[in-house]
Amino acid sequence: MAKIKPFQGCRPSFDMAAIVSSPPYDVMTSSEARDMVQDNPYSFLRVIKPEIDFTPDNEPKGDALHEHGSENLQNFIREGILVQDKNKCFYVYQIQMGGHIQTGLMAAVSVDEYNSGLIKKHEFTRPDKENDRTRHIEITNANTGPVFLTFRNDGQFRNKIS
Repeated sequence: MAKIKPFQGCRPSFDMAAIVSSPPYDVMTSSEARDMVQDNPYSFLRVIKPEIDFTPDNEPKGDALHEHGSENLQNFIREGILVQDKNKCFYVYQIQMGGHIQTGLMAAVSVDEYNSGLIKKHEFTRPDKENDRTRHIEITNANTGPVFLTFRNDGQFRNKIS
């Protein structure tokens, strides 16, 4: 059985959550993301899709782009838009799309357990995308997007988080 652990997350205050939260970086084009955040300087897309701060012909590439995302993240923390919890926590989240509601738990998991196959890969990913996200994590010093894991549910999960 894989082990999960609590962690000290950085999150927006309740009154800023709707302004900061964003779709995942890979569900829209850069142009669509620019349109979405044009009047919102606090969108988390400025961290996970930092090219939106530039015109298409002036976007930095590679590490320079991730460094800009890191600067945006540090600014959000410095300005109090994101605040790190004092204690390690598990985080319950809920996403609703139409009639489907997904409830989950955010936790830290072991990279070694993933690499050894204890945690199974759920999809095929492209190495260039994996490498880009790895550089993003290394440069921002933050895991800015969840990796979804599933488990066999014996029906008790809901009782444990209620």
